[in-house]
Amino acid sequence: MGEAEPVMLDRWELQVEKNPDAPPSGDDSGNQHPSRDTLPLSVVNNYFSFGVDAQIALDFHEAREAHPQKFNSRLRNKMFYGQAGGKDLLQRKWKDLSEFVTLECDGKDITAKLREQKVHAVLFLNIPSYGGGTHPWNRAHGQEAATDDGLIEVVGLKTYQLPLLQAGGHGTCLAQCRTARIVTRRTIPVQVDGEACRLNPSIIGLQLLNQAPVLAKRRAGFEPNPAPVVEQLKMQVKRISMADYEANHYDKENLQASATPLGSISVSHDAVLEHVRKLVNHLLEQQAVGTSSSPVGPHGGGSPPTNGGDVDKLCPDWCFIDCCTAERVFRVDSGQEHLHYITDISTDCLYILDPVSSVDTESHGLMESGPNGASNLLDDAGLEDMVNLANSQLQQELHHSNKMERKNIVEKAENVSPQPPENVVAHDNFLLPINVKRFGLFIPWFE
Repeated sequence: MGEAEPVMLDRWELQVEKNPDAPPSGDDSGNQHPSRDTLPLSVVNNYFSFGVDAQIALDFHEAREAHPQKFNSRLRNKMFYGQAGGKDLLQRKWKDLSEFVTLECDGKDITAKLREQKVHAVLFLNIPSYGGGTHPWNRAHGQEAATDDGLIEVVGLKTYQLPLLQAGGHGTCLAQCRTARIVTRRTIPVQVDGEACRLNPSIIGLQLLNQAPVLAKRRAGFEPNPAPVVEQLKMQVKRISMADYEANHYDKENLQASATPLGSISVSHDAVLEHVRKLVNHLLEQQAVGTSSSPVGPHGGGSPPTNGGDVDKLCPDWCFIDCCTAERVFRVDSGQEHLHYITDISTDCLYILDPVSSVDTESHGLMESGPNGASNLLDDAGLEDMVNLANSQLQQELHHSNKMERKNIVEKAENVSPQPPENVVAHDNFLLPINVKRFGLFIPWFE
């Protein structure tokens, strides 16, 4: 992967329809390998051909399907290809290919060139190499072949040229085109990216479908592009208290005006909020120990605030505020921070929400003494604190109520029986006999 370079690859679409003008072919239902009306693949990524090379690929496929144990090494496979090519070199089965095939490239009929060159196969080449690293297209013919030029190379091959390709030879360059139309009048072998079949008389249309990014072997002298400079954003961080958020979350301007500056960070435009949180926390740590600004991580750094605020008291459960998505502001869930970029929620300032701010608590006198020594919360900065305070007050009231109830029970018991027995405990309006020594109970009569 490290030795590869990214390139764009043209992808070509094949459309096949039955040729209505072709003479009827014999019934091949009893044939072991019948012909078909469709191609095995409808998209060409590497090459598409018909003729002698497709016949050799088809013979190899059928032989391997019949006897897979004979094709267990690369050497045996090459020997089979050589044997099949030598056999066709003597038989010359496809020497009359141009007699039952018509070829048009970009609307121009080049069938006459097929007859002139007496080709045994026609190859549509989308990549420079073919058949184990050979190069059928001759660069001296004209424009050099490329994978992203929107052109496909059309090459004619003769049987004797197939082994010469392995020795550095080339085929017969026929054309470079953007569209092609092939009309066949008899059943011929075809292959698409190595998938071969026998195709009934058909009309085949070839045209550009799209392009796809792929990795290709790095060419000699190729110099990789320098790494792009990542744009850094200077983002000011501001804190919003929960009280201000609840009062102004429908009024964006007032809410932003009430924010308190904490400092600034440098971050790339494609940084996710999960990483920005680390930068903000590091900024707060720097300010807590009084250090100067320093780079933070691969995405940027931070600088201390100019107001000298008590940023070290920021609640650790702070969250980001989205000020860009809609007319009002929204809190960003901490579990979704890896899905959002910093540019999704802010432009020039980054706002964070402090759900429980100790600074706001001290500055506004949120805690004051109440009756029974309890503390009453005057601000709704945190629901959990309110619940805890309510529970504390309730416990104090219950304790005071139980104390008075026990005192009344004792007084009533004394009026009924001034000297109760040792194993009798006074409880409300009746006497409950309890074996104190057996259960080891201690009943306080007075406090």
